[in-house]
Amino acid sequence: MIDNAAARNGLAERFGFRVVVGDVGLARAYDETRASVEVGGRTWLRTSMRGPQRIGESDTQFVSSMHPAKTSLGFRLVQADTRHAIQRAERAPLEIEAFEGEAWGQGRIVPSLPLAGVVGIADITINPIPFVCRPDVLAFEATESAPHS
Repeated sequence: MIDNAAARNGLAERFGFRVVVGDVGLARAYDETRASVEVGGRTWLRTSMRGPQRIGESDTQFVSSMHPAKTSLGFRLVQADTRHAIQRAERAPLEIEAFEGEAWGQGRIVPSLPLAGVVGIADITINPIPFVCRPDVLAFEATESAPHS
C-alpha cells in the first residue's frame, strides 16, 4: 500500500511490486502507535500497538522477495533486494481492529492469533535487480541477467 501514484508506478514497473494507491495513516505517540489503510473510502486495515517498547536497530530483519512482473524479456520473477538503515524500532502486541482479507487478495485470511507488531523509522534502498527468472522452468535453468531500464 502506498499513498503516492508516481512511486507506485515506479515500484510496479521497475521492481514488480504489486502496490495499490490508498490513504495510509500512521500515528505514533509515546504510549500507542495506530496504523490504517483506506482505499476508496473503504477500510482495508486498522491496527494499534499499545505500550511500544524500544528495541535495537539490529533486532529486526528483512529478507529479499521475488515478484512476478512483465519485463522486456517477457513475464519473469524479479528478485528485489533491499537495504534498511533503521534509526528507531519499537515492538508491542498488535491489535487488529479491522482487516479486509478480500481487499488484500485473499478472503480466506482471518487474523485470529496474537501477533507482535513492529514499527520503525528507516531509510530503505532497493538495490539494482541482479537477475530475473522464468517462472515455468526450474530456477537453475531459467535464471537470466536482469534487463537494464
